[in-house]
Amino acid sequence: MKPFSYIDNLKWNKFISKNAFVTGMGVFTVGYEGTAISLTLLITLSSLHVVSSEKPILEGLLVSSGYFGMVIGGVIFGILSNKGRKKYYGIDVLLMGIGSAAQFLVNSPIELVLLRIVIGVGVGADLVLSPVIIPENSNSKDRGKAIAIGRVVMITLGDIAASLVFLGLLLAHVNPHLCGESPYLWG
Repeated sequence: MKPFSYIDNLKWNKFISKNAFVTGMGVFTVGYEGTAISLTLLITLSSLHVVSSEKPILEGLLVSSGYFGMVIGGVIFGILSNKGRKKYYGIDVLLMGIGSAAQFLVNSPIELVLLRIVIGVGVGADLVLSPVIIPENSNSKDRGKAIAIGRVVMITLGDIAASLVFLGLLLAHVNPHLCGESPYLWG
């Protein structure tokens, strides 16, 4: 008897759905953060009183800092995960959560860049850890579907969520400076 025959013979169930959804939250964050920074970049720079000569550099730093953090997190947690993924799986969520909440409190563009790096490290860790967890807990027949939900669907939902939060803030006539920061808090 093969060691994974029990899992391979399961039908699609609530556990597999929940596993795909929960492990997909990292890529949801990738979609959310990427869209949120794109939608709010000019408002954010204005609310942080960035002068026009600094804008091109800070625009580049703000957009790329999350991806830079992903590389760091992916490499570090890729190496660490060889010693066991379970003990590191909560750290990625903690980094994303703390970084996202703290973005609402920034007073300078550099603080925001640093927090986006922290979030990126968490996302990079999740991008290394989650793709392995989805197939490990899915039956062989539905493994591809579970990965599609956990990866492709979740990043798209992150994009949509950021757009809806931003649109909702604009439609509610929220102060533009608060609009530039609020989508980060929700992410």
